[in-house]
Amino acid sequence: MVDLDNETEASLVAQGMAFFTSVNRSSAFSTLTAAEQQKLRDFLPFATRPLGVSALGRLRVALAATAAGTADTKIALLGDSTFAGAFSNGTTWGNARADSTPSQFARLLAARYPVRQSSVFGTVSAASSISLFDPRMSVTTPNWSDFSVGWLGGPAFRNNTNEASTLSFAPGEAFDTIDVYYLASSGGASFDIAINGGAKAGATVSTNGGLATVKVTRTVPLGTSVVNIRRLVGTGACPIYAIDCYDSTSRKVRVYNWGVGGETSGGWANNAQPYLAFSGIATMAPDMTFICVGINDGLASVAPATYASNMQTVITQCQLSGDVAIVVPTPVDTSQISAA
Repeated sequence: MVDLDNETEASLVAQGMAFFTSVNRSSAFSTLTAAEQQKLRDFLPFATRPLGVSALGRLRVALAATAAGTADTKIALLGDSTFAGAFSNGTTWGNARADSTPSQFARLLAARYPVRQSSVFGTVSAASSISLFDPRMSVTTPNWSDFSVGWLGGPAFRNNTNEASTLSFAPGEAFDTIDVYYLASSGGASFDIAINGGAKAGATVSTNGGLATVKVTRTVPLGTSVVNIRRLVGTGACPIYAIDCYDSTSRKVRVYNWGVGGETSGGWANNAQPYLAFSGIATMAPDMTFICVGINDGLASVAPATYASNMQTVITQCQLSGDVAIVVPTPVDTSQISAA
């Protein structure tokens, strides 16, 4: 196994943290009054804990494995609209993925590691259309919409009509393997997986079953193709949570955008059902998770103790598979934050 030298690792961490600071405009913190700064510190109990290089042991191991060609490294950026990419290019959601925090972070990593961002997780926000946020997505007819049940990356792509319709994803990178995550439910519809409008790859998938998140994998010829999720004629809903494409013969760092517009710490910590995003963290098992949640908690006047408890629940879940770093959220109007 190839280990990372300290200089390389320290440089990676320094670049990443400098990037997060610039993106989240944390420099605005210095413009607040002493009382406002203290209010934010009270509300964000993790904000003053520095990220040390030695704290990223599992990330180091994962990156070394990728460098040795034995395994992919999975890095997830989990949070709210800040990570998702809202306003990153001047509009709320228009083509926001391209300039989102995960995408820019991936470009930073690409200077030192082979990186892949050939995945899509949900529609990010009910206020965004399927292709508005991420033009790599398209539909043949307007029968796909947001689903009230979300996963990693926001509401699922859902077709609950009885008509045949295709949801397409063009990753823009070569792949030979497709992982599709969907929500199984009683009376669920069926779909096929194909590429470039051709014949289906493998058997037809039925989403009929007990409520659960299910993954189905298809192997296709290596190439820069378009994935087609073809909902078949018949009754029932067809909710697609995520599509993850990769080249099984090439080890890279996979960067996942798990930003959800409007999400709070309580939303991420919700483990009431096994098909929610909380369980999805363990399903995807990232080697490193950056967490940026807090703006919406502040605006909703969530008590600091509740926020801290929720965050610890999410942190513990992420630590099941890898390292965790907390990114300080963009400061909000402190007059809207309650210390209750």
